[in-house]
Order: sequence, then structure tokens, then C-alpha cells
Amino acid sequence: MVALDWRIERSWRSWNNAETRHCSLRVVNRSEAAIDVLWVTWEGEEARYAVLQPDTAYNQPTYSTHVWRLRDYHSRALLMEHVAGDMAGDTTLVIEPCGQWKRCWRDS
Repeated sequence: MVALDWRIERSWRSWNNAETRHCSLRVVNRSEAAIDVLWVTWEGEEARYAVLQPDTAYNQPTYSTHVWRLRDYHSRALLMEHVAGDMAGDTTLVIEPCGQWKRCWRDS
């Protein structure tokens, strides 16, 4: 799987403000590898919320200003970093074979 630049990921962290709203995140693993679903805390640390095996999905309530990372469980390679409020409404992140990914969303 392809890793993202580690220098970028270190600067992201979750935050709250007056515009923060509730939303949901769905992660679908269509790859052949296990994936870590990680919330990035206020301090920029990663907190594991789930390990997705191949061909499984995970639903997570979240907030629009929360940062989520998806990593290859074994290599720790960063597959995707997503701010829940990047798109309007609820979001589905799909990890495809070979580290490809796509985002889908719908208005809440």
C-alpha cells in the first residue's frame, strides 16, 4: 500500500469550535490487508477505534472537526487522513485493493 508523506500527518489534530456538528463516518475495507481506524486526539496522538479485516466495514459517530487516519495494520503506512467536516454530511471512506481509496458522502 502507498504511504502518505509523514511530514504532513504530524501537523493534524482534532479540534472543537462553535461550528462543530455531529456527523458519522463509515470506513469500508475492500483491500486485502487489515486497516487501523485511528482518531487523532487534541494533542495530535492516534487513538485506535477499530481494526478492520478485509471485506468488512465500520461505522463511527464523530464530529465535523475530528481528524481520522487509516493505516495499514502491519506496515503502519498512512493510507488516508480525513477531517470529518471536509465534506457536507455523513462520509464513507472506501479503501480499495492496492491502497487506492475514495470518499463518498451524503448531506445529513
